[in-house]
Amino acid sequence: MALELEYRAPLWAYSRGALGTAPQPWNGKGCLITLLAIPACTLVLLLILLVFALLSYG
Repeated sequence: MALELEYRAPLWAYSRGALGTAPQPWNGKGCLITLLAIPACTLVLLLILLVFALLSYG
């Protein structure tokens, strides 16, 4: 009897993959979201500061 396995590669390179019967979870999702959210929030804050600086200068 054959057993079908599913492998999911991790979303973050240093996280473990998942091997087992389907469906398998995406490992490393929290790390990836955190690593993408930090630069995005920084960019938004810089844009807000730029807008306030331009409005107060003019």
